[in-house]
Amino acid sequence: MPPSSTTDTPARRRVAAPADRMRAGVNGVIAHARRRPRVDGWTLALTGLLLVALAVRVWGAKSGLPYAYNVDENAHFVPRAIGFFGHTLNPYYFVNPPATSYVFYVVFAVWFGGGDGAALAYATDATEVWLVARLTVAIISTFAVWLTYLAGKRLFDRPTALLGSAILAFAFLPVFYSRLALNDAPALSAVALSLWGTALVLRSGRWWHYAIAGVGLGLAISTKYTAGIVIVPLIGAALARWREEPGTPPTLRELVRPRGLRTLLRSPALRGLVLVAAGATVLAFAVTNPYAIKSYSEFIDGIRKQGSATAGSDKLGVKESSGFRYYLWTLTWGLGWVPMLASLGGAFLVIRRDRRLAWVLLPAVVLFFAFMGSQERFFGRWFLPVYPILCLLAAYAAIEVVRALGRARPRARLAAAAIASLALVGQGAVFSVHNNLVNSRADTRSLTREWLVANVPPGSEIVVEPVVTDSWLIDPRIAPATSGDGSVWRLWDADDAGDSPGIIAGEALRGRVDAGRAGDQLFTRGVIALFPGQTPPGILPGRRRPSAGVVGAEGYTRSLRPELLDAYERRGYCYVVTGSTQSDRAFTQPERVPEAIAYYRELARRGKPVYRTSPYGEGRGPVAFNFDWSFDYYPLAFHRPGPAMTVYRLRGGACGAGGA
Repeated sequence: MPPSSTTDTPARRRVAAPADRMRAGVNGVIAHARRRPRVDGWTLALTGLLLVALAVRVWGAKSGLPYAYNVDENAHFVPRAIGFFGHTLNPYYFVNPPATSYVFYVVFAVWFGGGDGAALAYATDATEVWLVARLTVAIISTFAVWLTYLAGKRLFDRPTALLGSAILAFAFLPVFYSRLALNDAPALSAVALSLWGTALVLRSGRWWHYAIAGVGLGLAISTKYTAGIVIVPLIGAALARWREEPGTPPTLRELVRPRGLRTLLRSPALRGLVLVAAGATVLAFAVTNPYAIKSYSEFIDGIRKQGSATAGSDKLGVKESSGFRYYLWTLTWGLGWVPMLASLGGAFLVIRRDRRLAWVLLPAVVLFFAFMGSQERFFGRWFLPVYPILCLLAAYAAIEVVRALGRARPRARLAAAAIASLALVGQGAVFSVHNNLVNSRADTRSLTREWLVANVPPGSEIVVEPVVTDSWLIDPRIAPATSGDGSVWRLWDADDAGDSPGIIAGEALRGRVDAGRAGDQLFTRGVIALFPGQTPPGILPGRRRPSAGVVGAEGYTRSLRPELLDAYERRGYCYVVTGSTQSDRAFTQPERVPEAIAYYRELARRGKPVYRTSPYGEGRGPVAFNFDWSFDYYPLAFHRPGPAMTVYRLRGGACGAGGA
């Protein structure tokens, strides 16, 4: 039989092999394209968590608007972002780093179509400006949840990462500050970014891992100075890799020689730390805080003022004297009782099972606690930079307990996981959702303002305690302005009381509203009291400066005395508006301000309460005053935001005739 033309021969195989491989490759690609994409369960769970985390942060973002009642929110970042449209990008202020203000500046420029649009909105009706800023913070802070997951997946595993990010997604303090235009929540995202890079360094140690950690560190410092604590895990991870490198580490004698640095940098780990991570840190910091370099002396001066603000305090109303005890207390509600205790358990487990990881995570928490606890002034949100680490440690402890139980009783594993998750997330979820409901309702100060507009004629003389913002006093619908400075009512001022020099009861720092100009926003007196000598943000060169008699909330309480009521009545200032967050400072420590106590008691005796509104639910409250719960409304007793407000009408002197 003649040989077939298809006979398989070595020569034919050599010719056909490349074509066969190509054909097989094409068929494989086609088969892969036809195959339905498989969605990983972990990806679905993480996506759902991120959507819920964003919803929780957006819910209640309009609280109080158009009035930003939080004194820090009203004074620092949004006003300075608006100010950038009227001058250079130099913030002329470094007590807080400017990265958050720069983010707002870019967002405002895009959203409002440039500086004129942003300034016009800010001067006429600032609701949209504040809402855009708050939503920006909410979105950025949601990234902190995702980045914490990425860090946890590298440091531990996926279950630990997902549970740890869920704790951060619902913990009360991270959620509360994610809906305010402040730098605390954005700093969490920078911290988590650096922590993810640190985890990559620890597990793999490629050069771009050091770059990620360094960029996160630089962004953390330029967002919130104390967030720079994340440098400690990065150093720990680099040193851990250095110890594991082949060869003998250089001795101390070799390092102190003239070429010691060159010897040291032969290590890939230390080279990545010193050159790549440090370089990325400097670059990220310089891009987001360029005037720290250009205006170095102002930058150092701001750092010193920030240090003096935290190192010493004679703040009226503060009873806690131990920062260590205080921050442990804040963890019981800001993070939650179960997560706090679980994080301790996680720390012990890490020490026992993975000393390498322990040296990366634990020193940062210990050092930060030692530093913050040793200060004489403290607030719960100041401990936020280590929350991502605490959340991952808490999740690690819970997952290990569930695994141990699952090995003993496999059928109980799923139930144990559900119980552990609820225990870790439950407290934060309940109080965060309740707080969202509270912040979705009208603020007591806004309700009080509505009553004043309806019942006190424009141009009337009133006394308002420093529990409101200056914009609270302005109504652009009333024209012409009755007080000559844009305010609806005329306020008690040092200029009005020659017999009471240096005393201002009310919001005395005022300026004219000129729509479309960046510098026309009005600012509370607390800014001037905290940072004397600084040009107030929003007051441009050549504009009216506040008078020398301006005092802040602290000085206001200390200046009160019963004789002021006689001056009010004599001058015709018949309405006195009080707020519990101001008066309770005095009643918390009455021995320090006896004259203020006498003033409030005399006001209650001589004044007729014509309007009251309470933040508490029916049959609940009041909540004892402190500088956390009185302003973040954590207790379930709160029904709406704001202090307890009372409007008194005095009945003597020029106020004797008529009534509200």
